[in-house]
Amino acid sequence: MRNRLILLLLPLVLLAGLYGGWNWWRVWRYQQSTDDAYIQSDISLISPKIEGYIKDVRAQDNEHVSAGQILFVIDDRDFAAKMAQAAATVQTTEATVKTFDTRQEFQQAMINQAPPRSIPRRPSSIARISTSSGTFRWSPARLRPSSATKQQ
Repeated sequence: MRNRLILLLLPLVLLAGLYGGWNWWRVWRYQQSTDDAYIQSDISLISPKIEGYIKDVRAQDNEHVSAGQILFVIDDRDFAAKMAQAAATVQTTEATVKTFDTRQEFQQAMINQAPPRSIPRRPSSIARISTSSGTFRWSPARLRPSSATKQQ
C-alpha cells in the first residue's frame, strides 16, 4: 500500500512542478510584486537644452529610438517672446548710443561755431557795462564770499 501511494504521488508532484515551471516561464516571471511598495525599474532622464511646454510627442511608450531621433517638439512661443524682448532691448540700447553720438556732434558743432575769445590774464578790478539804460559798475571788492557762486 505504501509503494502504491508513493507511485501515485510522485507523478502528481512531478506534474505540479512542470505546470508551475511552465507558468513561471510564460506568465509569472513578468509580474511584479512587492512587500515594501518599491519596484525596481530602468528610467532614462531626458533633458532638453531649452525650457518650454511640450507641443507634440513623436515617440510612443517602450518604442526603440535611435540617436538624433526627434522625441518631442517644444512649444516655441515663450522662446519667441524672449527673442523679441532681447531684440527690443538691443534696439533701445542702439538708440541711446545714437542719441549720445548726436548730442556729442551737436556740442562739437556749437564749440566750432563759437567765436574765439581772448581770455585776459588778470581780470580788471573794475568792469564797466554800458547799456541803453545806463552804465553799471562792478567791483570785485563789493562781493562777499558767501554771496559768490561758482559757475559750472
